[in-house]
Amino acid sequence: QEAAQQAVKRSTPPPAKKSVAAKPQQIASRAVAPPPAKKSVAAKPQQIASRAVAPPPAKKSVAAVKQPEFDGRITLAGGVKLQMILIKKGSFVREDQQKITISQDFWLAKTEITQAQYKAVMNSNPSEVYNNIRPVSNVTWNEAKLFCDKLNNSKSIRRPANYRFDLPTEAQWEYACRAGEDAMNNVSGYKNAWGLVDMLEEKAEWCRDFFAPYDSVKIDPSGPAHGSQMVYRGEKNLMYLAAWHAPYRYRHRSSAHPLYRSNSISFRLALVPDK
Repeated sequence: QEAAQQAVKRSTPPPAKKSVAAKPQQIASRAVAPPPAKKSVAAKPQQIASRAVAPPPAKKSVAAVKQPEFDGRITLAGGVKLQMILIKKGSFVREDQQKITISQDFWLAKTEITQAQYKAVMNSNPSEVYNNIRPVSNVTWNEAKLFCDKLNNSKSIRRPANYRFDLPTEAQWEYACRAGEDAMNNVSGYKNAWGLVDMLEEKAEWCRDFFAPYDSVKIDPSGPAHGSQMVYRGEKNLMYLAAWHAPYRYRHRSSAHPLYRSNSISFRLALVPDK
């Protein structure tokens, strides 16, 4: 009997293991969960604006600095002063009875160029007798023109726009000398109606023109294009002439070579329109 029971035990299969159903939460925990979606955060209006590229600030328009009007006062090297006088355009009747018109305003030095003014520009003084307040003399026409050129090339010398330094034309000189009045008043240190001093006293004055008989030009005449003699006007040393008096001297025309020097010749600076 015991042997039979053992045989039964050997032939009987072992009891099957109970399958335990996994709990829902356990199954879920075994699955690979997808990563949580990132929350989309709406940018605040000010943040969006800050990310945009702001345009560069507009440049402030700087008003052009207005240059002061030219008042005729010029300062040369060493603080030497030179006063220019405005001569308004107009007309006069020339010695040949032709009406001559000066069509544009110009400027003319109040006095002949002094020795101090000449030295300030040219670093020399050709005068025989030195006196800083007296007119420079023994100056050639070429040297007078070089004086003007040096002023034009200077960056420190102020002048009106579209004007240049030069000698006056013969017509400009006579128009300024007459000043619409009796030229007798231009002698003995008298200041004429323009405010010009000693137009017929002191020295004769170089003009820009080549010397030639008057031509037919009636508006802004400036003489011939070529020549060998230069005009100078206002000669004082006419004692050999019976008609030495001032009305004759403002009409009288003289000429000399551009390299000629004389103790009786000086010049007066002009500011004339560029053409």
